[in-house]
Amino acid sequence: KHDGRPDKPSRDWLIYQALPKMQGSILFVGVNDYTKYYQYIVPNPNAFETIDICPERGKAGGSDSKHHVGDLKSLDPRHHCYDHIILFGLHGFSGHNISNKSVFDDLQHAHNLLNYYGTLTWAPSPQITVNLNEHKNLPYTEFATMVIREMETHFNYGTIGRMDNNDNIIWMGVKNPTKEIESMLDQELLKKKNKEQ
Repeated sequence: KHDGRPDKPSRDWLIYQALPKMQGSILFVGVNDYTKYYQYIVPNPNAFETIDICPERGKAGGSDSKHHVGDLKSLDPRHHCYDHIILFGLHGFSGHNISNKSVFDDLQHAHNLLNYYGTLTWAPSPQITVNLNEHKNLPYTEFATMVIREMETHFNYGTIGRMDNNDNIIWMGVKNPTKEIESMLDQELLKKKNKEQ
């Protein structure tokens, strides 16, 4: 039993297509009772971690292997790093006062926690308009396009795919190193190979 329904095509995509293919360590941000079994869909349930600011939701839907109570930004990148980070349904809800800044802050912190060549999945719900300034309100789909462009240009993400469904906008990107960091990673790999020979 799961929360995937015909009116929730984004959850179906997450449950049937995305999670079963995610190898390595995963951080799922924001939980509820219907996320409880998500860790058992992934190839390595012991590498599936969750975080939620609400202790009650954590008890209902947090990972059995490792759950953090707190804000995403409470995780220190020096001690926590992941191959995949999923922010699904965390932003864009009506009735939730989420500022533009918190969206960028959350995505920037997720970026800091993500390993190179790892994937970031951002799936906001497009229920609200975003007030960019006194004179301009943007539909969430347009705001999401701006955010994704920022992830691609400023943070060097390669877009794997984007879907605009009624329930969620889904964007998945891969974290690519800059040319300088790629060169450093190549040098480290070469040193390691030389030591092994």
